[in-house]
Amino acid sequence: MVTNLPIATRADAVQKLVWYSRRWNIETFFKTLKTGCRIEDIRLATADRLANCIAL
Repeated sequence: MVTNLPIATRADAVQKLVWYSRRWNIETFFKTLKTGCRIEDIRLATADRLANCIAL
């Protein structure tokens, strides 16, 4: 089973495939944040640091 969402028509199946394909864009975005930008290493202890991170 690939999904637990209801699929009654071909259009439903295509919609779920589009959603799944978008997942990989999201995964790549977060991987870039974690490895390239080292977002997990940023300490947002002050308002200035938070503002700089949001600006990025």
